[in-house]
Amino acid sequence: MERNFYHKQRFATKGRPSLSQVSAASRLFAAMGFSKRLLILLHLMDGERSVSEMVSLIGASRTALSQHLSGMAKLGIVKSRTQGKRRFYSCTSEQAKMVVSFLSDLAISRASLINTVQTPDRGWRQRTARPPIA
Repeated sequence: MERNFYHKQRFATKGRPSLSQVSAASRLFAAMGFSKRLLILLHLMDGERSVSEMVSLIGASRTALSQHLSGMAKLGIVKSRTQGKRRFYSCTSEQAKMVVSFLSDLAISRASLINTVQTPDRGWRQRTARPPIA
């Protein structure tokens, strides 16, 4: 019941998103929908990085990484600057930063839920590794 009330209140005060706003959100999600691009953004949230640094952090080829970064730059998610022969990237989209933070928190909480079990006598506890079957 409260959820419907929230949605009615939100639409009453802010209105429904326009087609162009929904389209922009869709492009943002599509850009972050691939695990390597999400990993790139996680590293760029810590600050500016060179392509060489990200190759060693992410494990992708320089060509693949450059293509991912170029696509995200066209969408305004990251920006680049050149210093000599090196190119540096940083995340400039506040919306992307919010989504990446949310997804990171969600992944961490989901992982902790997977590693937690409920036992009838002791309540919730951390799951322990089972010994191998002989």
